[in-house]
Amino acid sequence: MMRKKIMISVFLVTMLLSSCLYSERVRGSGRSVTFNENFSDFSELDFSNAIDAVIEYGNEYEIVVSIDDNLKDYVEIEKRGDKLYLGLQDHVSYSRVDYKVHITMPFLASIDASGASEIKISGFKTDEDFRIDVSGATELEGFINVGDLYLDVSGASEIELIGSGKKLTIDGSGASEMNFGDFKVASANIELSGASEVVVNVQEELNVDCSGASEVKYYGNPRLKNISTSGASEIKSLE
Repeated sequence: MMRKKIMISVFLVTMLLSSCLYSERVRGSGRSVTFNENFSDFSELDFSNAIDAVIEYGNEYEIVVSIDDNLKDYVEIEKRGDKLYLGLQDHVSYSRVDYKVHITMPFLASIDASGASEIKISGFKTDEDFRIDVSGATELEGFINVGDLYLDVSGASEIELIGSGKKLTIDGSGASEMNFGDFKVASANIELSGASEVVVNVQEELNVDCSGASEVKYYGNPRLKNISTSGASEIKSLE
């Protein structure tokens, strides 16, 4: 009897917490509506809620959003400082959402993305540094030429970039996969854990700290400077 009371209490608490987390449940209609948002003077992007985003270089700012017609009022896009935040209202449980955004902008400095977003970037060429922070099974691909490139990748996310940079710094975990075989850099500092994998193209110097069955494969003939591997991790030349 006591065990049954405990189980009922746990169930009621769980239901209460669920109701607190989600005040509403919404399912996409399957009928899309497209509209423009008017923002400018931003150089950083933050995506959430499984957005399918295309980001292209252009002289003018333009943001075109496409989403299920019954979810238009749930779209949240706001600019704080230099960063543009794109997502959906909090405390709502969403299902079968088709959320797309096409962004044109003259300069891109960073991307933050989570919640299984899919992002494509193209056309950006700069000597400035660029930062990518992705998690939650996010996928990012595209073409970009930058100064130094900094990446924080986790949660089984995937990244594939083509282009070039000066220095590549990677912090990868959670079985993430990264392909920079066609992204040439002078040097790279790589820290991997949790069975993550990366392919890089390094010309001068490579530093690696790998654990948890992670794998680093590299093109080029760099000097292997600071190398540390553990837990069945390995470093392999592809030349």
